[in-house]
Amino acid sequence: MHLLEQWTDGSASYIGREPGWHSLGTVCPDGITPEQALTLAKLGGWQVEPAPVFALVPNTKPNGDHVETYEPYEAQYALTRINPETHKRELFGGKYARPVGERYQNGGIIQNEVLIEFLQALIDEGGAWIETAGSIRGGTDVFVTARLPESMTVGGDELFKYIVATNNLNGTAAARAFHTNIRVVCANTLDASLRGAKNDFRIRHTAGSGGSIAEAREALSLTFKYDEAFQAEAEKMISASYTDDEFTRLVSGLWTPSRAEVGKTAEKNATERTEKLRWLFHESPTNEGIHDTRWGAYQSVTEYLDHYTPIKGGNDNVVRATRVVGGDYKAKKSEAFAALAVK
Repeated sequence: MHLLEQWTDGSASYIGREPGWHSLGTVCPDGITPEQALTLAKLGGWQVEPAPVFALVPNTKPNGDHVETYEPYEAQYALTRINPETHKRELFGGKYARPVGERYQNGGIIQNEVLIEFLQALIDEGGAWIETAGSIRGGTDVFVTARLPESMTVGGDELFKYIVATNNLNGTAAARAFHTNIRVVCANTLDASLRGAKNDFRIRHTAGSGGSIAEAREALSLTFKYDEAFQAEAEKMISASYTDDEFTRLVSGLWTPSRAEVGKTAEKNATERTEKLRWLFHESPTNEGIHDTRWGAYQSVTEYLDHYTPIKGGNDNVVRATRVVGGDYKAKKSEAFAALAVK
């Protein structure tokens, strides 16, 4: 089982400069245009629209006959789209479909073309290029990533800079864009909570390229401000030592057991997690030169989240990749960075 949308011809809703997760999708090594992203990833022409939701209600007539009637849910809608293969309108999302409210009426839906337009404006303004695009969870989540041309170096590590734009089409999340850095040595994503800097912002529904360009300019200014703050904080962390006891307390604080996590199994899982994190912190070759520092502690946490957290069901590589796109561990990474930042 995987999360990418896959079609009857064997293709998948994914396009990238490198092979996609579990080898599905289309590879464009020379770069991806917005038109390619929409066409080859089958993201174009969905024309997402709301449709009323009805419930099948059983009743009994006075004469004892049983009848069933369809009655509408007030202010509840299901989202439909034009299927990119059959070109027929359908309810989409499967088990990921959810009813949505009235705010999805009257043009309140961000179409995939608008998401791509936003990234195109960013490319035009900042020299970035589209790296990947696709849809997951039955089409209810769409993503586009753009890589900025500049990288930065922190403590000898080269960090790539990305803008990720995501669009949710089942009412469970806002359309947004966020900035993330990718550490080249082990390809883990570095998401931080920084004082006075913002790297996460919502994408408004716009009626034309003018709005998208304005948002792209805002996105770039936020990104550059974020990078400056991130680099300054990281350099301080590299110079600050961090003891084994401090790291153990950090891990305990980040992974506080829930009420459901009790017994020998939970204790075994916690012990294995702590041992893996301690190995990353003290011995991993990916952290060579930054062992026993605050920066090394942060790298250990992010590397563990991206590469070593146990997977429950699904394809291992796909789940890890969609964590990066969806930011599943973004909050925990930010919490770790805030705890380790030099006050």
